[in-house]
Amino acid sequence: MSDQGSHGGASFFESSTTLLLISPKFAGAPSESACELAGDVFSQKTDQTDLATTIGLLAGVGIPSGSIGVPPDRTLLAFWPKALERLKALLQLQQHLQRLVTFVLEKAGHSHLFVPNEGMTVLFSFQLIRSMW
Repeated sequence: MSDQGSHGGASFFESSTTLLLISPKFAGAPSESACELAGDVFSQKTDQTDLATTIGLLAGVGIPSGSIGVPPDRTLLAFWPKALERLKALLQLQQHLQRLVTFVLEKAGHSHLFVPNEGMTVLFSFQLIRSMW
């Protein structure tokens, strides 16, 4: 929401949100990707679109069908400390985004632009995972 009370815009205040996560799991997570404010308190920019995805993954209920968000790096490292756990979470995110893109292109009549296949899934997964490490 903006200072004037409006919704739906693209300004920083309308597209950013506060996400407060308190957990002892953050104590062992590397902090290179976040800005340390004081002691164990970190700040990291989070878009509103990341909120539903992050909560869905953390709660284990899945990612909401229309969500395009990505969990913050520090959250991934803290709540999925083992590489295989992070890989599973990122694979779930990748599969969700692939289904969403396929659905949108089919609805728009452009399904010929994106033909998902096994090779594409592996390539996309590798690129997404590599970017998160």
